[in-house]
Formats: sequence, structure tokens, C-alpha cells
Amino acid sequence: MTVACRPVFAGGQSAFLAYVSKRLKKPKGPRQRGTVQVTFTVLTSGAVSGVHVKPGNGLSPAYDAALVEVISNMPPLFHPGGCNGNSKAMEVTESYVFD
Repeated sequence: MTVACRPVFAGGQSAFLAYVSKRLKKPKGPRQRGTVQVTFTVLTSGAVSGVHVKPGNGLSPAYDAALVEVISNMPPLFHPGGCNGNSKAMEVTESYVFD
């Protein structure tokens, strides 16, 4: 039996949210609240690629773009996924709440 281990951000989920919150520049204009889901691939190096908002799970073009920009520019801070000691690129979906 093969078990897939999901990629993990260094420090866990709370560290991921703190990293994003610290660097996120909220767009100008009316304040919006809601959740945006982004999907991206965590490479074996721990870097991310292909960051995009999960279809139907955005807030507004400006807010979606701000979140995508932060995650796209993230250094390789993920521990890659894989199984049995073999790392492999894996797709991840994360949620971020604008409040």
C-alpha cells in the first residue's frame, strides 16, 4: 500500500497563514470579506508553481490577484510531498480568509 504525504509549509498551516498575512497588500477600494481558495503545485524543491484561484472560489479580481502574487513570489518554504521517502510534485489547495 502506498501512502501519499501532502506537502507541508515549514511551521505548519498557521505559519503559512501568518506568512501570507504579513506580505499581503490588500487592494485599494471598498473592503471585501470572504474566502479565496488558491491551487498550486509544490515542487520537489519546496518551491511553488502554477498558482491560480480555484475556479468559482475567488472574491474579486483585485483580491484574487493580490493573494496569487504573494504565493507566487514565495521562496521554497514547503516540505515537498511524496511517499516512502520519495519526493514528488503535488498539487495543493489552500484557503485564505479576507476579513
